[in-house]
Amino acid sequence: MYDRDVNSQGWFANYIDTCNERDVRELTGIRDANTLDTHTSRRSLLFEPFVIDELVKQRCNQGQASDLYFWRDRTCHEVAVLRDTPKGLQAIKIKSGRTFASDWPKGLHQWEYLAGAGRPASQIIFGGDAGCHREDYELLS
Repeated sequence: MYDRDVNSQGWFANYIDTCNERDVRELTGIRDANTLDTHTSRRSLLFEPFVIDELVKQRCNQGQASDLYFWRDRTCHEVAVLRDTPKGLQAIKIKSGRTFASDWPKGLHQWEYLAGAGRPASQIIFGGDAGCHREDYELLS
């Protein structure tokens, strides 16, 4: 899903998937739940791979192939997951933040411009408590 040369954090996230709990604590510096509350950069190291794992499990449980892709252009616009659906590729941005930030949809907007009309609505999955609909994408918590 990730190209090591294009996205080093993504490569690190895939490496974390193969580690046990003790290894993860050593690699990330996360010692307890309080660390996750106060250090958002460390929380993001676990949040994105967790969401991707859940998306893969969801597809596998439905008997579907795990057709999930990563997209990034040369100007650093990126989408964490492109999910293959019958209506086309659906863009999903994953953010560990608890409150919405106005720059989150930038990669989605670039992808939507390139993908054109007729695609499924984009989604942002984030670490907050309540989801909602904004502009032309869905905000899920």
